Amino acid sequence: MKKLALLSLTSLFVLALAGSAWACHFDQFAGNADCDGWSMGGTIVFSSDVDYVDLDYTVHLMQGTDLVKEFSGSERILDTSPDFGYGEVWGMELCGDYSVVMDLHFISDGPGYEDWEHFETSFTCDCPPPPEGCSHTQGYWKTHPKMWPQTDFTVGCVGYTQMEMLNVLWMPIRGDMTIQLFHQLVAAKLSVWSGAPDLINGTIDDADNFLCAHPLFSKPKGDLKTEAGNLKITLDDYNNKYDCDSADVMPVVPTMDMMATPVENPHSWGSVKASFK
Repeated sequence: MKKLALLSLTSLFVLALAGSAWACHFDQFAGNADCDGWSMGGTIVFSSDVDYVDLDYTVHLMQGTDLVKEFSGSERILDTSPDFGYGEVWGMELCGDYSVVMDLHFISDGPGYEDWEHFETSFTCDCPPPPEGCSHTQGYWKTHPKMWPQTDFTVGCVGYTQMEMLNVLWMPIRGDMTIQLFHQLVAAKLSVWSGAPDLINGTIDDADNFLCAHPLFSKPKGDLKTEAGNLKITLDDYNNKYDCDSADVMPVVPTMDMMATPVENPHSWGSVKASFK
């Protein structure tokens, strides 16, 4: 009988420990995030032997694998005021796909009970259209693919998808004037289609014709290089002349696909596309 009584007391002690561990915990937690900002809140359930807990939290705004912004804080929560709530606006205009990760943790005084909460969500923010009448540089267009008024079109008698053009836009020039001309020609076309003045259309046609006769990566020399250089300068001047301030739009961080290394002396666009796979 003594052994049975001892076993019962031990079981009650284990149950008491389990009950007390669960007695101090997060309750009714809810988190939310959208294109404007984030918020979270809830309640902490206190056990009788705890007067306060020290709570800390972090909020990470991510675009892909890149950290865009981080928020953090800490607070002492008393058992007399167990509710908590936090939130802030992002403080910037978001453009594209995002995810948010929230983590909360507290540790109590006395027995040192701990608890954690983890919350994740994702959302997509519309990109504002560029102001009417504005041109943009090739640097803008390659970092804002969601702003392109057209995504698949012809450059120099070759049809490209947006990703194929982005691959070229992120390539190092390496002394090849056809790459420089391609960069400025794509930017000028996108700018005109976005509402910038179409006074550059004649030069756009000349640049297209040049790249038809001297394809991308052909590395023209002598007078041909000079001709391509003059076309590039005219297009570059246009792309900068009517450029509007776009600092309020979050740029897209280039992926490895957008920075692919070009193939030396390719004979066709098909071989270039194959190098990016």
